[in-house]
Amino acid sequence: MMHADHLVHGEVAGPQPSPGFLLAPFGWAAEPVAAIMRADRSLFAELFAIDPSRMHLIALAVAHLNLPVPPEIGPLLIHASARQVLNQVLGQPPGGIRRVLSHLPDAVLSRENYRRLVDLLADPEAAQVLHYADQIDDTASKISPRPPEAMANQPNRRARC
Repeated sequence: MMHADHLVHGEVAGPQPSPGFLLAPFGWAAEPVAAIMRADRSLFAELFAIDPSRMHLIALAVAHLNLPVPPEIGPLLIHASARQVLNQVLGQPPGGIRRVLSHLPDAVLSRENYRRLVDLLADPEAAQVLHYADQIDDTASKISPRPPEAMANQPNRRARC
């Protein structure tokens, strides 16, 4: 008969388990995030306390980093301000990024769309459209900049990107 203590090991050599259900909102970024957490297990508890904006900040940063993501970036992604994370990863944060991060869905966007989002925020017309959006999802990469006047002609409607 096998005892439970034979099944539990401190460090397991070989392939690591997949991230699992609780990291499902991270989508494509779940594996890089899981690798960061495996490298610094002290971050696990804090990962479970993040809000959606922090999840999107982490995914945006991971989308702009080469894979595999350096595991030592974990404390920065979990603890640092959005400005500090984006300064480290992008060189400087794009204008309006905080508001945009708070209007993203409950799961991460595609990796390409995080890259595109930074480009859109660099374009004043596209950024203005994003800033007036109630919700921004993966269709944001298809934005064709429209002046705010065009949105104002739609009574009681705000942009949905």
